[in-house]
Amino acid sequence: MKEKLASLRGGRAASSLERSNYKWIYLFLLPTLIVFVMFYAAPIVQVFLTSFTKWDGFTDPVFNGLTNYVNLVNSRSFMLALQNLLYWSLLATFVHVGFGVVVALVLFQKPHGWKLARAVFMIPNVISAAAWAMIYRFFFNNDCGVLNTVIRFIIGTVKILAHFPTAPRPAPCGYSSSSVTSR
Repeated sequence: MKEKLASLRGGRAASSLERSNYKWIYLFLLPTLIVFVMFYAAPIVQVFLTSFTKWDGFTDPVFNGLTNYVNLVNSRSFMLALQNLLYWSLLATFVHVGFGVVVALVLFQKPHGWKLARAVFMIPNVISAAAWAMIYRFFFNNDCGVLNTVIRFIIGTVKILAHFPTAPRPAPCGYSSSSVTSR
């Protein structure tokens, strides 16, 4: 290891100043390592150890060896899940990546409208997850979301509510229920 570090420094040994900085590096890494162990590594180890027990969450765990894994492998639903995982993995690998390569090759030729196509394909990568969450929240909103409005229009719940004039009506988006008067 020391030889490798020395080769990175151009063949010279670490100076006393560089060695004194190591303690600060470890000191600054310590909080991250503690959080990693507490919230990532320790739960994984705990789940792995618990997998060798029979435990319902209320009573004390009882060690039963590999019985849980034998039952898992013999389960039809587990085999179906593995089969679906294999299908999705192959689909994602060949179709998704293949489609991306084809789009990249087409856009590399710079056909008419290539900048618009590039923007359309890059929007999901540029917009943050929080912005997407807000977009989907308004799209799937139960009272005034685009999707539910279309479904209600197709099903005709507006006609059903018209027969019940005393039925409560949802407030339009952006208004509180106290500021909307009923008909």
